[in-house]
Amino acid sequence: MKKIIILIFGVTISIIFFNQQKSSYAYAEQNHFAQIMQSETYIYKNTNKEKLFLLPRTYFVTLLDEHEDMYKVEYNGIVGYVDKNNVSCVLNAPKTLYPTRTLRIYSNEGSAIYDSPYKNAKQIGNAPTMVNINFFGTLYGEESIEGRGSDWYYISTTINGEKVYGYVYGGLCDKISKLEINTESVTYIENINFTNSTSVSTATPTQISITTVIVSLSCLMLLIMLFVPAIIRKNTAQHKSKQIISSYYNDNEF
Repeated sequence: MKKIIILIFGVTISIIFFNQQKSSYAYAEQNHFAQIMQSETYIYKNTNKEKLFLLPRTYFVTLLDEHEDMYKVEYNGIVGYVDKNNVSCVLNAPKTLYPTRTLRIYSNEGSAIYDSPYKNAKQIGNAPTMVNINFFGTLYGEESIEGRGSDWYYISTTINGEKVYGYVYGGLCDKISKLEINTESVTYIENINFTNSTSVSTATPTQISITTVIVSLSCLMLLIMLFVPAIIRKNTAQHKSKQIISSYYNDNEF
């Protein structure tokens, strides 16, 4: 009876472990993607449609969730929202999600980085001159310098070891990396079922490691409980046998 209880305990631990592993792998496969189909597709800061920048047509966003007529997405590390009507869901993960682009500022003093595309907006840093800076997209704003247009560029740069995101005025920039059209062939699907996706386990690597250690220790205890008593009983029996034999020869001296 004791062995049966121990065996049931061991099987239960194994099932828990393998379900944990299976769930974590399923979670890793739950990323969904959509291709940007319209030229005037913005990524928004929030569901109130506060614009961040224009997204490049033919490239992709990672779908995170949905909210009425919008998807919550991630694009090149930026999380925001897009209109569902401007993108098409795809079946598999694309090879090239987004272009890697940079720009340079030619002003000798560099350029202030703002939190919105207006010259009187809050300044959050200063971008250096003639250095390649990460470029994400364009947003139309105020014509800061007469005759130089109203394009502002959403960029990121490192200032004092900290990553800073914001806008620089396009009239101070002399070069943006050329954008190539993405010609990757993809298979489109009607929509994404986020309900099923969110029900999958979100176990982290740390949680999986802890589970593995617990299961390993449990298995070790199981082995000890199964085999150590049997070894003790065997050794005890052998010891008693030797005692009996020794006593026999001591009682019957020849």
